[in-house]
Amino acid sequence: MLRAYRSVLGPLAIFAMLAALVGRTSDEVFRRMAADRFEVRYIPNSGPLKLLSPGAQLTVANHYWLLAVQYIGEQAARGEKYARLPALAELITDLDPRHGYAYQTAGIVLSSAGRIDESDAILKKGYERGPRWWSYPFYLAFNAFFYRGDFAAAATWAELAARTPGASTNISHLALAMKVRSGSPDDAVRCIEEMRALSHDERTS
Repeated sequence: MLRAYRSVLGPLAIFAMLAALVGRTSDEVFRRMAADRFEVRYIPNSGPLKLLSPGAQLTVANHYWLLAVQYIGEQAARGEKYARLPALAELITDLDPRHGYAYQTAGIVLSSAGRIDESDAILKKGYERGPRWWSYPFYLAFNAFFYRGDFAAAATWAELAARTPGASTNISHLALAMKVRSGSPDDAVRCIEEMRALSHDERTS
């Protein structure tokens, strides 16, 4: 009987701890929203949290995603160029690797704030670990082209985006344009031939 009680008390203790954490933080969120000011003061390391059950990890990830959304909309966060967003995005996607919007949103916001290396890092993490979305390599192509002037890297990422299911056929045109701008005419021809072979649309092939 004692062993049975112990097997139940462990999960209950963890649940109580999570409920208290979410409750305290929720109170703090509403208090700061009422004061027209929102801050994220503490972002835990994901390591110890990975010892929780998968469901509990998702609960914590969703909780910090809501905090991240509030943080992104805060004027003061824009002023500090979203200094806490990389850590928030890292925590959320460590606990929930399939949270596609966390990768995408963080990548776009960070690049707009001039944090290109951190934008690239979270987008690459999404490409490697997240759902198979064409948007990750597409925004990596944009970062390479628009912010770095690296047409060869932009062409590589755009080509990967064009090959991803669900991508617009226009992305293949971007890949081709980047190949030409990077001074690789042979690669551009190869890109055209491969895209034609993959196309199921007679008008574009």
